[in-house]
Amino acid sequence: MKQIIIAILFCLSQSLAANAQESNVVKSTGHVGPYQITMFIDTDFTKEGDEVGYYYYDDRPSVHFRLVMRELRALNAYGTMHLVLDEYSPKGKRTGTFRGQKENRGGSYDGTFTNSQGKKFNFELMEE
Repeated sequence: MKQIIIAILFCLSQSLAANAQESNVVKSTGHVGPYQITMFIDTDFTKEGDEVGYYYYDDRPSVHFRLVMRELRALNAYGTMHLVLDEYSPKGKRTGTFRGQKENRGGSYDGTFTNSQGKKFNFELMEE
């Protein structure tokens, strides 16, 4: 059963990545603390509670964490946004929060990630 679920998740992630050129899904790479990650975000999200994508740790690419938008607001006229994303484990449990600034002109997203135990890590991502 576990192998079937992993295969389904892998196929879905490949489909999302393959459609990134056709939709507004943006691939970013970077780190959370010392851990390398890859994140996919659909920039067409419109409201709080929207599932906007997922990410995985590069050393565990088959384990995906869903991302749900909690907060989005413009910070300036140049496209800088305050973006808060909640992380959900593959089992559906809320396990962390990304809180930071998304630069639409430069393609970066950076700030602080807080895990479910309250531990904070700096994160920095760049669009590919």
